[in-house]
Amino acid sequence: MATREDEILAQEEAEKSILITHSMGGLASRAAIVRCGIEANVLGVIHGVQPVRGAAVLYRRFFTGAVGEFDGGGGLARILGNTPEKFTKMMHGLAGPMELLPSDRYLKRENRQAWIFEVASGATTPTNPEGNVFDILLGTTAPTALPYGYLTTHWANELRARVRGARQFHETRVAEQKHAQTWSIYGTGVNTDIDTWFDPNNENQREPYHVVISQSSLGDGTVPARSGSALFPDGAVNTTDPGASVTDFKQWAIDGVEHEPAYRNSTVQRVARRVIQHLLRTVV
Repeated sequence: MATREDEILAQEEAEKSILITHSMGGLASRAAIVRCGIEANVLGVIHGVQPVRGAAVLYRRFFTGAVGEFDGGGGLARILGNTPEKFTKMMHGLAGPMELLPSDRYLKRENRQAWIFEVASGATTPTNPEGNVFDILLGTTAPTALPYGYLTTHWANELRARVRGARQFHETRVAEQKHAQTWSIYGTGVNTDIDTWFDPNNENQREPYHVVISQSSLGDGTVPARSGSALFPDGAVNTTDPGASVTDFKQWAIDGVEHEPAYRNSTVQRVARRVIQHLLRTVV
């Protein structure tokens, strides 16, 4: 990405760029700014629907497969893998998507740092696995560790390498750092995976547990608002007003914004346009 930015600046005979990112492109651009030193060439950044701390949906799919009702319809589910085994085999060689795994700073709906998954214990109080989330994913404790048993030893090791890579990415490469002139837009009002529950009281005896899909309207269908808003956790710079001052506010929560078509939303376009105009005025 840093190389491509240099090429575009040279081609356009320009000194500065404005970066507009979508989803995990925000993670990639922040890594480029932090690791590749492109900040001096960037006038400002607009992040849209960025999974700053990851998203529970990726973790859940390892245990349910992509479910048409919740994951974009039957066609997409078949492409991603509509069973746990198919989905796991799809993911084991893909480094980029694995960075969507929730980081150790992922927040649940209670607005507290906690594990994204809770293991139900019948009628008793649910319990949380302890330790760094990536250690849990890399472990052997069923069902909270990833289902490496679907893979050969070689490919299971590849999947573990992807998990370790995601951990390094979240903890050292981005670590919630951002460009000094950054604005963020995230969606709310769309049912989104927030946490994952494993219920051992499973009526289907073919599996030792049942995965309960736990969703909330606090998200864009993929990224929970708690993750999408994590670049600016200070509520003083957050707003829901698309007409709010871009000098006073840095982050917008926009109701009804879905993840994939976020920039087709007219309110998102309005906010992004106003930020761009503000940035251009700083150099004119």
